[in-house]
Amino acid sequence: ETSVAAPDSRPILDAMKSFAGDCEKNEQDNMCEDIEDLADWVCPKKNSLFSTDFQHKDVLVNDKNQTWVSPSSLETLFDSLEKIPETATYRLVAGNTGVGVYEDEKDNDYFIDISKILELKSMSTSPFQIGGGVCLADAMKKFESMEESIPEEFWYLKEFCEQLKYVASTAVREIGSVGGNLMLKHGHPEFQSDVFNLLEAVGAQITVADRDSQKKYLPSTWLQTD
Repeated sequence: ETSVAAPDSRPILDAMKSFAGDCEKNEQDNMCEDIEDLADWVCPKKNSLFSTDFQHKDVLVNDKNQTWVSPSSLETLFDSLEKIPETATYRLVAGNTGVGVYEDEKDNDYFIDISKILELKSMSTSPFQIGGGVCLADAMKKFESMEESIPEEFWYLKEFCEQLKYVASTAVREIGSVGGNLMLKHGHPEFQSDVFNLLEAVGAQITVADRDSQKKYLPSTWLQTD
């Protein structure tokens, strides 16, 4: 039988404690427990909710101040939105890379993670549609494929890909979504969004939907909507 000794993590924990602004007071009051004393700590996952209507399987974390919900389909997304109290604030989150450009201006009560909704990640050639949840990197791969296979119809997508290479970094494009980039532009009109400009240049339409209906807008018109 072979036994492996785990390294002593106390120096690491002590180093982390030292970054706290009130670390000396915490040490004096013995408020920071040692890591080996955390065996009874319970992750707030699936804790009691602001609204008991949420299904526990859709809830990631609730710390009594903020709740993260992760619907798995458009239907459960609409269900989640309807169950949020009118007095609460919420935000839809996919890659959440926008916080690197603009910090959150307010504390939200709910975060709705839409990254697992397959309907928002769909892409099709006929009709030519890209879901709002598609990351920029995957959209570029689709554009390249379409330009190569049907160049007489989608010749302009080569220029799309060339321009999108300048959007953020490779790592951000692997996470940041098309819809997220557009919503950053919607919330901050001064934001220089290449995605928005490209869609506007070719006369693309943005589809906005609720449970019962959907509307299509030209990008410049959509920018003026609430």
